[in-house]
Amino acid sequence: MLLLLLSLLMLLLAVVVVVVVMVMVFCLVPL
Repeated sequence: MLLLLLSLLMLLLAVVVVVVVMVMVFCLVPL
């Protein structure tokens, strides 16, 4: 149970990191 919760937390953290990187790229590279 704890391992499943930890894996879900890591997946959520990875998604947040990807979203932050995409937002930074869109802010730094104006279309």
